[in-house]
Amino acid sequence: MITRRTALRMASVSLAAAGIALAGGTWALTERALTVPPSPVRPEGVPSGPGGAEGASPEPWGFEEVDWEGWSKEAPALIAWVQLPEAGLSMPVMAPPADDGDYYLDHDAWGAWNPIGTPFLDADCQGDFDIGCAPILGHHLSDGRGFSVVAELSDPARARELSPVLLQTRAWRRVYDVIFVSVVDAGRHLKRTAFANAADFAIWWGSEIEQAAAVLDSRTVPRRVIQLVTCSYSTYANERTVATCAQRLELPPSSR
Repeated sequence: MITRRTALRMASVSLAAAGIALAGGTWALTERALTVPPSPVRPEGVPSGPGGAEGASPEPWGFEEVDWEGWSKEAPALIAWVQLPEAGLSMPVMAPPADDGDYYLDHDAWGAWNPIGTPFLDADCQGDFDIGCAPILGHHLSDGRGFSVVAELSDPARARELSPVLLQTRAWRRVYDVIFVSVVDAGRHLKRTAFANAADFAIWWGSEIEQAAAVLDSRTVPRRVIQLVTCSYSTYANERTVATCAQRLELPPSSR
């Protein structure tokens, strides 16, 4: 019997072998999952991408103008939008169902089966980016799209080049700095999301930064962090690259 996980692995192998030379329906699936516009119902004449409507003042950080109202009807599980502007990464972040934390490994933002998947907040966070440590997970694709660029952040020079990380919800827009990057064996690495208190967080923080593959800022000890997580292929058979990011500043939500 082919389970959903088996089908996903089969599709992933097919995509990796094909690289960017995908064709037919598979290519259409790829484009649907990877070129999600900030608005599903953007009016004619209003471009997608940073800057919003034509003639509007440019957004200094490059935040997308996300049509939250439109997305609430099209894809109510869409809870945030993540960007690495210097890398061209701009993607929705989904909240998986409570009973299926891996749902968006193989579903697009509209909830249709798609081997490319969609970035999603770890289910243990229950939709809360301020829980303590909030991992956002996405696929590493052979054509370099999706969350593939996250695997490059273990190179400190590349991490500095691609910072900052932008994350926004309906309630706020935040600018994050990459503090350290870990390359871990997913089968052995202990994931933490919630912490008993500040001291518990500080102990975890010290242990993680000590084992990191790249440290960009050893002085900052934040109260909470987000993480960008993707597969990588350098040391372990079941490897993940994890970029841990601390908030630099918070801005009001977009007026849209």
